[in-house]
Amino acid sequence: MKLLTSIDEIRAFDERFREITHGLPIETGSIFLLSSDVWHRWGIGITDENREELRILAQEARLIEVSKREGFPVLEKLARPKMREWLEPRMARFMADIALEISIELAKYKKEISICDLPCRDGIISGSIMMSADDELAKKLNFSLVDSSKESIEIAMEHMKKKRKVGETQEIIGRGYPKLDIQFLDEQPANSFDIIVSLSHFHHKAFLREYLHKISRVLKDEGVLIIGDRHSAMLDHPHHPYKLLETIGAERSTLLAFEEMFGEKNVKEGEGCFIELIEGE
Repeated sequence: MKLLTSIDEIRAFDERFREITHGLPIETGSIFLLSSDVWHRWGIGITDENREELRILAQEARLIEVSKREGFPVLEKLARPKMREWLEPRMARFMADIALEISIELAKYKKEISICDLPCRDGIISGSIMMSADDELAKKLNFSLVDSSKESIEIAMEHMKKKRKVGETQEIIGRGYPKLDIQFLDEQPANSFDIIVSLSHFHHKAFLREYLHKISRVLKDEGVLIIGDRHSAMLDHPHHPYKLLETIGAERSTLLAFEEMFGEKNVKEGEGCFIELIEGE
């Protein structure tokens, strides 16, 4: 399959893909919602010339996806499958336990422990940390709650306060930042945080390695990044959704459209279906 490198051709390619998958059980939206590590298997070639424009397209695709749900809580509820509702709270508690253990060790020689919750959402991780911390440790914790939604930050702060023990008067030390994560990271001085926690977020980052570089810059030398995420191999290659559609009896016109876009041999046999990182990505 020929890799497309022209932005105009890639835009048209992506629009055609969205047309094919619209209304299907595996509807993915834009290809730019996938990790850039797999774009070459979907027909998109990354070059030095188109890299910045592709990054912008990926950011736009994610913002469009988020904006679809703003003001429509029912859409967010529908977008959260039962597995996610079961899995994420358990992931959050496990991550909070790790962050707490690290904080206890840091508290032995630090007066303040800076924790960044990126994105904080409803404060599920930070709240769990506060709930388990004793009074002495809680006074040392300084939280930075980051989320593109101001409402989410407000909910997170209230959630954290409720997690304190009954009768506890200690105020939550920290601040909310209603900003995009990348904007927030770029604005922070180097070596700012002892701990960064992030739940179900990293799979949204198209250029993950560059994002990790931003994280690394703001972490202190002994800082720790705690990630809880999930990823399905279903969209690593067009062969996978093609075989799923074929199995559930999708219309022949849909299967033909996949074959036309990605090549019959490619989708039927999964040629090139291995995991491979592009050098420099």
